[in-house]
Amino acid sequence: MDRVCVGCGKIMTKMGERYELATNDGLAFVCKDCAREVGIKNMFAASIVTKGKFLEKYVKLHPECQSKLDDTMAYRERKKQDLQKEIADMKKKNAEKKAIASKRAGCKKKEQKKCTCKSCGNIYYYSMDDEAINVANLFIGNFYTLNQIKDLKKCPKCGSRATEQKKVYFWIDKKGNCVDVEE
Repeated sequence: MDRVCVGCGKIMTKMGERYELATNDGLAFVCKDCAREVGIKNMFAASIVTKGKFLEKYVKLHPECQSKLDDTMAYRERKKQDLQKEIADMKKKNAEKKAIASKRAGCKKKEQKKCTCKSCGNIYYYSMDDEAINVANLFIGNFYTLNQIKDLKKCPKCGSRATEQKKVYFWIDKKGNCVDVEE
């Protein structure tokens, strides 16, 4: 694979005629002639020199390459700003998570199903306890318990079974007050 020199733009096809520079954003190569001009004598010296540092030295000898240095510095600055923005976003998300966690500390998490009737718009809730009671009444199987079974998906207001369901989580403190709700 052909490599292009960062300094002079020469295309290098052989391994022996180039050095690889240290970069965080992909590969950068320099020909041995350009490397010698800035004081790089071997591949070990090239491996500790970054593309920006190389271009800073190279521009002093060849001022016509200033645009390459400007592009490299602008790219580096954009990457730095993107990283700072990403870090700020992560800190903000962590702060929000900590605030929610401290709010919910020491509370019990309860799960219920929120049902919205599509016919009349009535909103009602039922829990896993209600479902367990229905199952227990079904297994007992006597006349009284079979009459106690409720259709939980049926709207208590209008009797329609056209309901939309989704899970809702509640956090209840020790006094029985609802601290937080998550739909």
